[in-house]
Amino acid sequence: MAQGWTVQDVYVDAGVSGAKASRPALDAMLGAVHAGQVDAVLVAKLDRLSRSMGNLSPLLADLDGRGVALVSIAESFDSASPAGRLMRNMLGSMAEWERDVIRERTTSGRRAHRPGRLGIRQRRAVRLPGRGRASRGAPGSG
Repeated sequence: MAQGWTVQDVYVDAGVSGAKASRPALDAMLGAVHAGQVDAVLVAKLDRLSRSMGNLSPLLADLDGRGVALVSIAESFDSASPAGRLMRNMLGSMAEWERDVIRERTTSGRRAHRPGRLGIRQRRAVRLPGRGRASRGAPGSG
């Protein structure tokens, strides 16, 4: 690599959700971290490592406690510096937020397509109490 790093191993959890705390390749990578075989973990994007702050926080604490840096290629940060750790934490929160918004939209869309429900693009006009034309005054009065 350009920084003079040597790639120890490549860990890929194909087809497994990043929302899960335990995944085969992630667990194998953490085994290498715990065995002291890794100085830094390099990820393509932080949300590929985890999309939940509940899962990401203990993982980051484990890496930090062992002196293992987390480096993201896409977000261009290295957790070896205070600014890198700040960026890592903010991006982790954004990944969790994005996952929650997707889940919320998916759930809403499924509900909208149940029999007897309004579809996503259907609208209904309603009158709100105290907000009708009579409460605003008749045109020309005043």
